Amino acid sequence: DFLAALGAMKFTTSDGVVLHFTDSAPDGQAEGTLLWIHGMMNSLSYWTDCISDFSHYRHLCLDLAGHGGSGGRGGNAELGRWGKDVAE
Repeated sequence: DFLAALGAMKFTTSDGVVLHFTDSAPDGQAEGTLLWIHGMMNSLSYWTDCISDFSHYRHLCLDLAGHGGSGGRGGNAELGRWGKDVAE
């Protein structure tokens, strides 16, 4: 599928959590960029069916901390930190 073809990439946040993401155009060569962020209890694979409708865009798909292939912090620390993770 489309997301599997993108391959996994990793990023370490400022507090040491490893986040999993995919990037359809790491060189930035695309018409624009769409950032796909899933909701609670999901992962970046949630967007698989949507992405093909926007094939001319760059797609950044992120597994939030504690979801999918990303590491976690445990407890309630996740919710308050997700916005900062995305900004990093």
